[in-house]
Amino acid sequence: MFARKTFGWIFIILLAVVAVLFVVRAIWNSATNASLERYLEKAAAAGVPLKFADLGPACPDNATAAPLWKAADALLDLGSLKVAAKGGSPISEWLNAGPIEESVRAAFAAAIAKNRRAIDLFLESADRACGRDPGRKAAVRDPRDLMNRLWAVRMIGAEAVLKAKAGDVNGGLEECLKGLKFVRLALDEPGLIDGLVSISEMKVLLVCLGRVLDGNIVDPKALHPFFDALLSEDWRGKFGRYVRSERVFALETGATALRSGRAALWLTRPLLRSRLVKYLGVFDEMDRIDGLPLAERGRAILEFDRRAENPSWLDRFSERLLPQELRAGDPTMGATALKEATLEALMDTARIGLAARIYRAREGRWPESAAALIPEFLAKEPLDPFTGKPFIYRANETGILIYSLGANLKDDGGRGTYQITQLVMPKDDDWAWRDSFR
Repeated sequence: MFARKTFGWIFIILLAVVAVLFVVRAIWNSATNASLERYLEKAAAAGVPLKFADLGPACPDNATAAPLWKAADALLDLGSLKVAAKGGSPISEWLNAGPIEESVRAAFAAAIAKNRRAIDLFLESADRACGRDPGRKAAVRDPRDLMNRLWAVRMIGAEAVLKAKAGDVNGGLEECLKGLKFVRLALDEPGLIDGLVSISEMKVLLVCLGRVLDGNIVDPKALHPFFDALLSEDWRGKFGRYVRSERVFALETGATALRSGRAALWLTRPLLRSRLVKYLGVFDEMDRIDGLPLAERGRAILEFDRRAENPSWLDRFSERLLPQELRAGDPTMGATALKEATLEALMDTARIGLAARIYRAREGRWPESAAALIPEFLAKEPLDPFTGKPFIYRANETGILIYSLGANLKDDGGRGTYQITQLVMPKDDDWAWRDSFR
């Protein structure tokens, strides 16, 4: 009898606990749902994009480069490309101005021949008006979709260098120019991953352009088209657009998770929704920082990243409830800002270098400084994005060297170790343009 009463009381207590938990869960769920609704209403009132269609209109079907890219992707033989660039070392040697061994040259030539049609389709896309895919309906994107294009860009840069080494410098320049234009089109896609891959591709092509030109005689007229293709203003300030795209990505992914019918998720849905609201607030903070004056922006980015890299225990716990795509913790700004800055440094030093080459062809000597190229060749003197000061410019009888101090803010004498990974990831030495033409 005693045992029966005990179990009866335990059962009643458990029922009461369950009832209390359900009530608490219902209240919490209502509160977090209201919080998310308030966020969305406030964001909509402020004109913040909340769905993919809000990020801008797609290109007309007859103007977009996307169909050509998709067709090229389907034709690429990645196996031959990876064999040619085994370990990345051959391309690294080229980018560091190392000699190109005959076996390496032959391997790349074979890979290029095998992928000729795909490469030509990518280059053909340079003449299209825009790169937005009219068939894309969501911000969510598999990064692997862009890896084929990155490999193709490496082949384009490699082929341009091979042409120049074989004496066809103009052919190498033409291929570089088309490559630069088609990579620029990729900025029409709003996603962060699209932008980061495009930045990496642009860096590869810029370094290959330097190798095509270095020490070779070129008609100055062949250099003029590059000034439009190398306008760093086209790439500057894209971070704000990436923030808007990533916010939409978070909303799309979070909404999918919240609609899940799994019982475990039903119990933790209020915590997931609460975490999502906080996660969305991170993008609002990014927007605020992106609008700060340049002098304040750098310090604010460092502080933002410091907080993001040291989350609280509750954030670390609740992050496990997020969909896999959002489990990287709060996004950081520094890495993306650094990549934008390094690309700007490479583009602007290249523009100065090309202008100096044209000046030399006319005057018979290198200009004494980048300022001497204003206003005939450059509307204004580009500034090092890391220092806010003019780039280091050195000219002598052996050629010119123009460089940015880079993220470490130290003068490394223009030394740049252009490994493939460093074109994608941050690095500590200088970002330079050199031309040994005498």
